[in-house]
Amino acid sequence: MGTPRSIDAKIIERDDAAALRERLSREAGQVVFTNGCFDILHIGHIDYLHFARSQGDLLIVGLNSDASVSRFKGPHRPIVPQAQRARVLAALESVDYVLIFDDDEPLELISDLLPDVLVKGEDWAHYVAGSDIVEKHGGKIVLAPLTRGSSSTNIVERIKDAGSMTDSPRFIVTGGAGFIGCNIVAALNQRGHDDILVVDNADHPAKQQNLESIRFRTCMDKHAFRQAFRAGQIETVDTVFHMGACSATTQMDTEFLEDNNTRYTRQLCEWSLENGARFIYASSAATYGDGQQGYSDDDQHLSAYRPLNPYGHSKHAFDQWALEEGLLNRIVGLKYFNVFGPHEDHKGDMRSMV
Repeated sequence: MGTPRSIDAKIIERDDAAALRERLSREAGQVVFTNGCFDILHIGHIDYLHFARSQGDLLIVGLNSDASVSRFKGPHRPIVPQAQRARVLAALESVDYVLIFDDDEPLELISDLLPDVLVKGEDWAHYVAGSDIVEKHGGKIVLAPLTRGSSSTNIVERIKDAGSMTDSPRFIVTGGAGFIGCNIVAALNQRGHDDILVVDNADHPAKQQNLESIRFRTCMDKHAFRQAFRAGQIETVDTVFHMGACSATTQMDTEFLEDNNTRYTRQLCEWSLENGARFIYASSAATYGDGQQGYSDDDQHLSAYRPLNPYGHSKHAFDQWALEEGLLNRIVGLKYFNVFGPHEDHKGDMRSMV
């Protein structure tokens, strides 16, 4: 089946996805699907889409809507509206069809299309949305290699620098749309600072409201930030306030907590120290366990504590690592007990009872 000549003919309404798949099952061979924001198209996108197209006979791209991108990357994104992003993608020879979806993940779209091949970047090896759906119907998952040093976020930052719009951020606040992080940014604002990089997933209306109440230079999604600083794409700052974590004491997924709370903190701590930035992080009073060993912050007592839940263990694991590496005299860990105040609305059943 030949690729449609008209750009607009390659853009399919979301409601027509199932009908498209039914037609392609009769006319096409191996159908490949991938998805993304594709905001400010760059060479990394081109290489990625070319690779995806090479995995089959026809490539369908699921494009995150403007609302979906904002929830994922923050209120200042996307730069390019969805209608324009769709037409730019449709103009590429490697892309056969484009469908805009509004969900955070394209699970329903994948269920309607049932592609033979699902392609995602190798940085998502830990989780490919829709992989279970595709594999259940005999399809396969393929991880695409990344083009290093290319991202829309970096392009935006370089444009800002080239235009001398502002100086580089002096502070990074992870979890900046959350309860404690938002209040840290507000305190910096009160001291005359808005040169702040906020890191968070604006995935809740209350988080959006929190961001609207503070001033900052830019906001990055946690996954994009984590990838960027590990690739050396984040400029050095004075101070990193690492408040971002999963703080749910009912979370039982230990692998997720180990990665999100322990490994992420280790990686950011190492980056901060290597780049001369002060590192201030959120530990937790949950590390003390039931209190039988006391509440001393003396290093010699650290190994005696026995947290009562996986969340506490994930925080305690970083504290122990920092102790073993001899870093506790170079970084600051804050152990919060029950704290409460404004900007907690997004926390659901983890909100304070006051």
